[in-house]
Amino acid sequence: MPVRQVRREIRYGVILRMLFYLVYGFVYVGFLFHSSQSPVILWYSKPYAVALVVGAVPFLFPTILRRIASRIGIRNLVLAFASFGVVLAGSWFMAHLYYDYTREHPFDPYLQRHAQPLERQYERSRRVGLYRILAIGGSTTANQHLPVEQRYTTQLEKLLAEYYPKREIQVLNAGQNWWTTKHSLINYVTYADSWHPDLVIVMHGMNDLGRSFSHPAFSIGEYNDQYTHYYAQASDAAHHTGFEHYMARWVFTGVSNAWYSRLRFREVTFPPGWYRSREPFRHNLERIVHYVRSDGVEIMLVTQPYLYRHSMTLAEENILFRTSEFIQSRDSFRTDIASIESLAQAMNAFNETTREVAESKGVLLVDAASSIPKDLRYFVDEAHYTPLGARRLAELIADSIVTHGLIDKN
Repeated sequence: MPVRQVRREIRYGVILRMLFYLVYGFVYVGFLFHSSQSPVILWYSKPYAVALVVGAVPFLFPTILRRIASRIGIRNLVLAFASFGVVLAGSWFMAHLYYDYTREHPFDPYLQRHAQPLERQYERSRRVGLYRILAIGGSTTANQHLPVEQRYTTQLEKLLAEYYPKREIQVLNAGQNWWTTKHSLINYVTYADSWHPDLVIVMHGMNDLGRSFSHPAFSIGEYNDQYTHYYAQASDAAHHTGFEHYMARWVFTGVSNAWYSRLRFREVTFPPGWYRSREPFRHNLERIVHYVRSDGVEIMLVTQPYLYRHSMTLAEENILFRTSEFIQSRDSFRTDIASIESLAQAMNAFNETTREVAESKGVLLVDAASSIPKDLRYFVDEAHYTPLGARRLAELIADSIVTHGLIDKN
């Protein structure tokens, strides 16, 4: 082989190696700029530290390939890579076709997520002497992370049966994950009211608070008072997710947020007034009160219990979902995360709105937010309950129903 050609190949090889090190080095260094919530080794968790070690292995690839090429020759190495590339491209094409023809994103076109089918719980018809309670709200009412018998609505039904052993009492759970006051308002006037409840229990706050954000994964455009910017679980249908995007999300689930996270994500204490969805929350809550009362039905408002508090322990911070939902994207390299202090102030403000609506409309109020301790005995994250937390919520509501003699009136 001529000396000039050898020099050219060496020069090209050096350029390719340098290009690889620059590109992969940029990617790898991005993962070094991360702080795990439970650091063990430096500021990384043990699994993350192991992932960093494994991620450093590709830096050896150029050296390994050079040694293979010296043994089998560059042409044979290129031929092997070309053959592998053809197989990979064909497999990728077939997988792409399968994805495009089978991908579906089912969602409720009106409520984003379907309403709970109440007919699975009880018959629609009413019997003489039956007292029926309808509980509406978001996931903290649905309690789908708990077995049915441990959910607050089921425990409420059992408690009231103990208070009134001679009465038939039913508690229907019409809560749904991701739902706000707007979802519950639509659900009540279009479906749930036909079950003719004697009492409607309303507990909202956390999801309405979340609508103040324009989360890039769940939203399109900036905030608006109708909440139409926020697609929640219908976001996969709203955002086109191509095959490549789907594969990248599948491979890097839980990893993409770590890439340059100390530079990209910044904790911000938004003032309570920044949470723009508070006024729509008030309006929707007042509308729910209006329509429930127009049906001649008693209504009870419940403030939203939450875990946020000053000086949370590391164990408590590690279970929060705020870093996956309560974020506001500024640009591709700047994302604001609401601080714990910010969210605590906001939740207090939303609960204060619930208290104000209850007082102005003259309806019953259960201040659960002030009565459930903020610790891990009662919460599995910032708003969802342990069995003990659900039990405590059921006790608070049952005590109010009994104290005010609501069942005795019927």
